[in-house]
This record gives sequence, structure tokens and C-alpha cells, in this order.
Amino acid sequence: ETKKVLEEFKDKIKLFTNKKNKGNGYSRSLAIDNCAGDYIIGLDNDDYFYTDEFRKALKQLDGTDLVFINQRINDGYVFNLCEENKQHYCAFWSKFVKRELIGDIRPKHDNYKNDYFFTQELLKKPHTEKYTGIVAYHYNFPRENSILWNKDHGIC
Repeated sequence: ETKKVLEEFKDKIKLFTNKKNKGNGYSRSLAIDNCAGDYIIGLDNDDYFYTDEFRKALKQLDGTDLVFINQRINDGYVFNLCEENKQHYCAFWSKFVKRELIGDIRPKHDNYKNDYFFTQELLKKPHTEKYTGIVAYHYNFPRENSILWNKDHGIC
């Protein structure tokens, strides 16, 4: 389904890939540095957008600095982002971020919680935000041998 969205919006979406794995902090910084649009949102390579819901979410981009979307994980559980929990669900893909809000903030390259620290820096800046209630992202979790799975199981 994500391929359909990428094809449909190919004139509005830039897709970046690394030939060698340099970590998600590096990749997120690369995307930010090359972003030409008004908003940026991330998509990890083992996740996907729900096509119709993603289209609905795009219609919510009205100049608000942070436009949050919801995510579903493998067992069907939905993380509903709201004012009370935005500090905990800080993933790079949990929101559309207005490019001008980002400024010179970049994810750290050497920290597996770089999304958390990046979002915390964004939230410190004066901004507007909107919670769409739209489940537009599928997060492939839990996924054995992911960084989070390994950390939770004492492997790294």
C-alpha cells in the first residue's frame, strides 16, 4: 500500500535510501537536510502507511506545526496520540512536522532513542499542534532482533 502512496504523490514525496546502514539518526538527518516541502514525516523501512488514512491525514496539513497521527502495531493495538501522551510516543513517524519548526534540530546519530530526544527539542519550541485521531501508520512491533527488542531482552 505504501508503494501506491509513494507513486501517487511522487511529485511531492522524496524517498531516500542508504546503500549502507548508517543508523536511523543519520537517515533522519539526511531527510531533514534534503527536505524541500513544508512538512516532513518519517517512514521506517519495515513499516507502512495505510493508504486511505494517509490521504486523510494529508488533508489535515493546514499550517499547524505538529500534526499527529495514530499508529497500529502487529497485534492490532492502536496508539492514540493526544496531549497527555505525546511525550511518550515520540517516534519520527508519529507526526507531520512543519519544516520551519525543525530549524537546526537534528536527531542524534549515536543514540537508539534519537526520536525521543529530537521530539523533546521540538516540543520546547513555541508551536501549534493538532491531533487527527487518524490511524495512518503501521508500526511493525514487536519485531524480533530490532534495536528495541534487543534492548528489552538484554541483548545489546
